[in-house]
Amino acid sequence: MFGIAERSVEARLETSGAKSSSAINAPDILQSLVNYRGIDEQRIPQLDLQNEAIVAMASGADTVSCTLCLAVLHLASNSRVYSKLLDEIETAVKAGNLSDPPKFEETRKLEYLDAVIQELIRVHPVATISCTHNDFFCRIYRRVPAQKAS
Repeated sequence: MFGIAERSVEARLETSGAKSSSAINAPDILQSLVNYRGIDEQRIPQLDLQNEAIVAMASGADTVSCTLCLAVLHLASNSRVYSKLLDEIETAVKAGNLSDPPKFEETRKLEYLDAVIQELIRVHPVATISCTHNDFFCRIYRRVPAQKAS
């Protein structure tokens, strides 16, 4: 993991302007950290960027593995959903709309896959907000019937 973080940060610094004069805008956390400038226009040191990359990889592994396990469990338990999802994926492959491996932009166009993922996250959120039933976030994200809110 340390080698991956070191190589990733080094490559991003070389292409983003930390070692040259121009910056790029990649839609991820690492690029945001590379592009960051403090009050005195100082960049985040390379070793600190590598440490942040390691933390992101380590912390993301558990949430991703839990989510994937739950996805397999729910798909194996619901043949109708599994069949419909498989049909959507096979149709996209046959139409040439999915590369191997699929790109994120390609998967975002699969509406049923997106719905399955959103429902999985709704039913089994890996990261939750701790609150009482009267808190603002609970009223938005957790719809609890009033008679069962206590």
